[in-house]
Amino acid sequence: MIILDNTALSALAHIDRLDIPLILFGDTHIPECVYYEGVLKAKKSKRVDRIKKYIENGQIKVIKSTQKDIEYAESLPTALGPGERYAIAIGISEKCLIVTDDLKPRKIAKELGLDVIGTLGILRLARKRNLIDKNELRQSVEMLHEVLYFTDDLEEWVLSDDTT
Repeated sequence: MIILDNTALSALAHIDRLDIPLILFGDTHIPECVYYEGVLKAKKSKRVDRIKKYIENGQIKVIKSTQKDIEYAESLPTALGPGERYAIAIGISEKCLIVTDDLKPRKIAKELGLDVIGTLGILRLARKRNLIDKNELRQSVEMLHEVLYFTDDLEEWVLSDDTT
């Protein structure tokens, strides 16, 4: 099971590869607030349509927060967005991997003992497992520059054939 926050969900939809987490990790979930933020409240776009399709087909599941999740999420720093707080809270209660691209929630999630991966890490893993070829990886990384900030060093690592 894997939990995506809004940034990761949007980034994967942007490059039209929402299928990759499903293939790599199986059950793929988003917190209710991510659904609200990234789909219901968002402007109509191809990205939103792609997300809706995956949710309607049951490929990405919207996970309802328990009272314990809500309390935990509300105790996290308000500097984090709701999607980040709830992804962390659900990740803790479900003991599962979370996907977030922003540095602050990644740091907090790791401090709390969660396993964390970002969109670029997912793409690198997809390349290692031959789900995408080197050309698609490069194109996806270029497209992600439109919606994410990442360093040249991170880009170089993602595109490298290094197995570490």
